[in-house]
Amino acid sequence: MATATLEKIKEATKGLTDVYSGLKLGLGALNETFGRLIRFFKSALDAYAQNEQAVNRLNTALKSQGFYSKQYSDSLVNLAIALQKTSTFSDEAIIETMRLLTTFGLAGKQLEDTSRIVMDFAVGRLDGDLRTATILLGKAWQGQTEALKRYGITIDSATPPTERFAAISKEITRSYGGSAAAELETYSGKVKALGLAFDEVMEKIGKLVLGPAQ
Repeated sequence: MATATLEKIKEATKGLTDVYSGLKLGLGALNETFGRLIRFFKSALDAYAQNEQAVNRLNTALKSQGFYSKQYSDSLVNLAIALQKTSTFSDEAIIETMRLLTTFGLAGKQLEDTSRIVMDFAVGRLDGDLRTATILLGKAWQGQTEALKRYGITIDSATPPTERFAAISKEITRSYGGSAAAELETYSGKVKALGLAFDEVMEKIGKLVLGPAQ
């Protein structure tokens, strides 16, 4: 009888052990799922924060130059979003280009047109170095054109100072116009575009998460 009782106790203990093991596995899976969700939403919030920071920096530059209005800022942001769709540059990178060009004194249509030229120049001549292209064109706007000669961009020395930037813009467009859009048609360009599209989705999710708290 003692043996039978002992066997029953063993069976009951084994059952409890199996239940505990099952609960442990379930809790482990739940914990892993929860951890993945946390990482996902953190990535989404980070994506939104990066975009918001880029826009804030642009607005600061616009205000420092006396160019700021919400309507103008929004139009530049919308342009950056549109240009992202025709290139492999993120809208944040394009907004940063606009910010830098603003610090050099460009505004309005001149800023918009130059942003496009910068993107083509960066892809066609500078291996995608958007910042360097931006600074070179910004300095050219202010009359400093010598550095562009190192990249094969030259204009007639007899060109009047007031016409030099237009001449430089025309020369870059002649040589590299359409380079940013053309890169989008390559395999690597399409891969980058997919990454940018995913980032946009993450950014929108981050905005939705933060929305009620703002």
